[in-house]
Amino acid sequence: MVSVADTLVDNFDVVDVLTMLSGRCAELLGVSAAAVLLVSPDDKLTYLASSRHSTQEWDLFQGEVSEGPARVSLEEKRTVSWEIGEAQALWPDFARHAIAAGFHSGHSLPMRLRSRVIGVLSIMRMEPGHMDNNEFAMARGLADVAAITVLTSEAANDAVRVNEQLSTALQSRIIIEQAKGMIAQFRNCDMQAAFATIRSYSRNNNKQLTNVAQDIVDSTLPLSEIPAWVHSGNALGEK
Repeated sequence: MVSVADTLVDNFDVVDVLTMLSGRCAELLGVSAAAVLLVSPDDKLTYLASSRHSTQEWDLFQGEVSEGPARVSLEEKRTVSWEIGEAQALWPDFARHAIAAGFHSGHSLPMRLRSRVIGVLSIMRMEPGHMDNNEFAMARGLADVAAITVLTSEAANDAVRVNEQLSTALQSRIIIEQAKGMIAQFRNCDMQAAFATIRSYSRNNNKQLTNVAQDIVDSTLPLSEIPAWVHSGNALGEK
């Protein structure tokens, strides 16, 4: 909570903060992966940030847009827990992506703005199992912090501004994914290393993650000027 609070300053980058929150969520709960999915103004569920960045996980989280526990969590405004056997019966396409990514159980928690659900915190495990009451309480708190991160207190009282905030956050994710692909091709690395490269550059140069990604996509920041990321024991290169 302190790590997140330290980043909620003026002009913070929502994708960067939620990526950090996803990583902390995975560490604190001892799960394999965590991701934040946001609802767009046209009611589509879209992947925004996660603790990991493999192509298989991208397919999995994107797959939850149409079916899966995150969609149920959004529509029914409740926490949904699942194991792979029941997932195969309820959501075969989701289950196929989950198995491909190595996940066999998980939980989806709604991110609430009072009576409105603006997104879902999706938690994945590579082994069967459920969280205990203390872990659920922690996950619930992290889902609430994720919602607060997306929406400022001023925007929370204005439906139009809420939709603008959500649209901006989702557009940032698209730009970052494009930049990741360009770095991955240029450096011949995987998507996780590509994301860490962009994130490291943004932090070392005190620039917003989304702005760096936009410069990469626009070719105003040459790829050759971005140092290759060096693994330092943390998958996301956090200090």
